[in-house]
Amino acid sequence: MYFLHFVNTRWFNATAWCAINLASVQKLHGHKVIIATIKNSPVVEKAKQLDIETIECDFNSNNPYKLGISIKCYFDIIKKYKPNIVNCHRGEFFFIPSIERILSKKPIIIRFRGDIRVPKRGIINRILHRKGCDFIITSANFIKDYYVNYLGTNSNKIITLYGGVDTSKFKRDVNKGKAERIKLGYKDDNYVIAIIARFDPIKGHMFLIEAIRELYYGYNKRNIRLIIAGTDSVLNKNAIDKYVKNNKIIDITTSVSFRSDIENIYNASDLIVIPSIGSEAICRVAMEAMACGTPVIGANTGVIPEILPPNNIFQKSSSKAIVDKIITHSNTVKIFSLQDFYNSYMLIVEKLLSQ
Repeated sequence: MYFLHFVNTRWFNATAWCAINLASVQKLHGHKVIIATIKNSPVVEKAKQLDIETIECDFNSNNPYKLGISIKCYFDIIKKYKPNIVNCHRGEFFFIPSIERILSKKPIIIRFRGDIRVPKRGIINRILHRKGCDFIITSANFIKDYYVNYLGTNSNKIITLYGGVDTSKFKRDVNKGKAERIKLGYKDDNYVIAIIARFDPIKGHMFLIEAIRELYYGYNKRNIRLIIAGTDSVLNKNAIDKYVKNNKIIDITTSVSFRSDIENIYNASDLIVIPSIGSEAICRVAMEAMACGTPVIGANTGVIPEILPPNNIFQKSSSKAIVDKIITHSNTVKIFSLQDFYNSYMLIVEKLLSQ
């Protein structure tokens, strides 16, 4: 079977991560896969690492000339590769495959949406999703509800798939965890809490830092340690470090750059905290951490309440709520494997192809 994935994102965000994961497992199962993305996107580099063919064009451009080139590029792809399924992981350029589906009745179009924003309610968007799209997959039930409530999408034409992680990489490994703790200078009785996120106010670092300060000083939890792993974004590392210092927990905090072996951090941690105040249409960190057997607590935003144990959800924007949940959380984890993600996706494809 031949799959074409439109992963036209400008950076390697959660949407791109989910799409690339799906493409990689399809290739692993012997399917032919191609990634259509924008020029110079980080998606290209990631796809090449996985030996997945890419086609690059200005698929997000509103410039009439560049849009014309992108449209020609799409039809050239369809003519050359004849994909069975076209997966549109972004809204930009989705209108071209969907219009072609309406006019020519092929190829089959799946809209895979992992975007926190509400779908546009205009008549054109309704037509494109009803007539030019065979099926809609969302990364969260709250996004699915948007489609049903705002666009009048038939509930039989839409489903939520949370994505999945490579459990051959993200798995419980006690030895890796111990080695990483030794490397970071932790003792056996240290209770290690970690946050893995880009440096952005929406990720809620400040609330976790305040919670750690309260646990250390207010609750006298002197064995607690904090790992902050991430990359510069809206904020930079200096801003995070300054807040850590101002809260007087610099001696118990370790900053870690984002690493390709991030599973070692998951295994070295006793608890992962996701204190986001928004975003989180796809919560990659929660799925990776739980696959490593590490419990996760998270704010009541985005998809987080859908994938974590109910007792591990706290009120967003509240350091006190984080403190309470660190003390009372459940150690239950749920595994979202890439293989299960693939199996669920292929059931949809098989149904569409049989119609």
